[in-house]
Amino acid sequence: MKKLLLFILFLFWLLPGWATHIVGGEFGLKYVSGATYQVTLNMYFDKINGNPGAIDPVITASIFEKGTNRRMGDFNMSNPSITPVAYTSVVCTSGSLSTDKVVYTRNIELPAALFNSQNGYYLVWERCCRNGVINNILNPGAAGQTFYLEFPAVSRNGQAFINSSPELFQPVSDYACINELFYYEFGGKDPDGDSLVYEVMTPLNGNSNQLDPAPLALPGPYIPVLWTAGLGTNNQIPGNPTLTINQQTGQLRVLPTQLGLFVFGIRCSEYRNKVKIGEVRRDYQMLVLNCPRNEKPGIKLKTGGATTYYKEGDVITIGPNDNRCFQLFMTDPDANEVLTVEARGVNFNLTEKILSISGGLVNRNGIPDTLTSSACFKPCLDSKGKPFMVDFIVGDDGCSLPKKDTVRVSFVFVPEPDEPPVISTSAPAALLNAKVGELVSFDVLGTDADKDEITLSVKARNFDLASQPIKFTPKTGTGSVTSPFNWQIDCGALSQASYILDFTATTTKCGTPVTSTTSIEVNLASEVPVTFIPANIFTPNNDGLNDYFQMPTLPPDFCKSVFSDIKIYNRWGGLVYKSTDRTFKWDGKSVSEGVYYYVITYTDKEFKGTVTKVR
Repeated sequence: MKKLLLFILFLFWLLPGWATHIVGGEFGLKYVSGATYQVTLNMYFDKINGNPGAIDPVITASIFEKGTNRRMGDFNMSNPSITPVAYTSVVCTSGSLSTDKVVYTRNIELPAALFNSQNGYYLVWERCCRNGVINNILNPGAAGQTFYLEFPAVSRNGQAFINSSPELFQPVSDYACINELFYYEFGGKDPDGDSLVYEVMTPLNGNSNQLDPAPLALPGPYIPVLWTAGLGTNNQIPGNPTLTINQQTGQLRVLPTQLGLFVFGIRCSEYRNKVKIGEVRRDYQMLVLNCPRNEKPGIKLKTGGATTYYKEGDVITIGPNDNRCFQLFMTDPDANEVLTVEARGVNFNLTEKILSISGGLVNRNGIPDTLTSSACFKPCLDSKGKPFMVDFIVGDDGCSLPKKDTVRVSFVFVPEPDEPPVISTSAPAALLNAKVGELVSFDVLGTDADKDEITLSVKARNFDLASQPIKFTPKTGTGSVTSPFNWQIDCGALSQASYILDFTATTTKCGTPVTSTTSIEVNLASEVPVTFIPANIFTPNNDGLNDYFQMPTLPPDFCKSVFSDIKIYNRWGGLVYKSTDRTFKWDGKSVSEGVYYYVITYTDKEFKGTVTKVR
């Protein structure tokens, strides 16, 4: 019998994994690409009561199909990383609470041909054992944890259904103080933008035990842990109120009324288009200690020149010429307390830094004093006639969590007036007529009555500005600015009959541009038809009068209408003269008297007629 007992003890000595150590943890599943997903398992390890040898170098996780509980596969995860879980405030570090975060990570393949069941799937790992000193469950040192995550099919109706599990906020090592309200943001975010719903759940025990601390997971359902008398899912930690979680935000709240170490479970479900598609379960522990009394700080505000403190509910109207700075006064009954102060917009997005300091020490060596800070708002803030509410929050560095006080102040901000700029031109009219070869020239003037910086610019409304040889330089000045406009009209402008230019003066007040625009339209005259009557007779008798056939009144060249040549023919169609010179002179010496026919060619037209040679 003694030998048998010694043998059993020897076996237990060979099983360091049986040692109690599990604080809690959860699975994560992240889409990578194609059929590849990253699996993460976070396990929180008790450094005070746990055995370091209980951290597994390799674990085996399993995937099952929901509904049928069909095993889809198992895979190993190894080489975990280990990092300490931080406290919210380092000064609150307790020697009775120290937690490590152990993280296993691996990529796996979830091919659509296999993972397409509309029932969905669950990912699971079973491990024993929890802390033996937990106060709210039966036989805690023999209780295991089932790490559990549900995820949807990776394809629906033949299309990829991409999803990553919710990412819960990192836990902290904070402890709670008996008879003090404890709160923590336990929520998270969803990479796909799915809706998240939080609820308290009884932690799962599963099938692991002291003799088989890390079995290959069996399909669900999984047995829960057993609560001690008087406790349950909706009353996991003795408190008034007991542990609750905000369904939308994931904020945990409890006012514990009993000292001890307590385990609790949270479920985060994700919904897409109002349909649940997955869930993540996290178990964790809360240590409740008997802490030194921490008194709440206080904060008050005075407006410029006021002799009394601001009364919540009053509305402060701040005009454009009023002082936009206020004084904050912060106190704390405790000695040597470090206070921090912040400002948060309640019904608007407060992005600017308005506080002169963010915190400081009060009551050094127990001597009462007050921490002051000024809050100044920029002139550009405009509440559009409605009150803006700002929470000024002071917090101390008390343990386990800072205590805070808030004063909510309502402001109506009236911004500085802003007159729009004025823009004009020196052009004689808004409609200008021009011809090829002419210069369209005028000045553009912008003025601003508020003496703000003003910028001139131009845009072409019905053409590409770069297509024409327009010269206009955008300019910026304070109060007023002028820039010349010049356009030498050339043949390229004849592609259309009208050009519209919009000139804009822009000022910027409080980040908002204010503009004024004036327009100029330029109409282009097309080629005016030229009627010319050429000579139709010449007398080459050397008397100095009409000795040549010439055409000094030929239509001038105009853009695409350019003189090419003149040809003269006899009555039989024979060419008797040709010239490419528009100032030609034909003396007719090589031909006899009579009637001849000419053709004058331009690049776009021809002129025909007759000329008679007479002696």
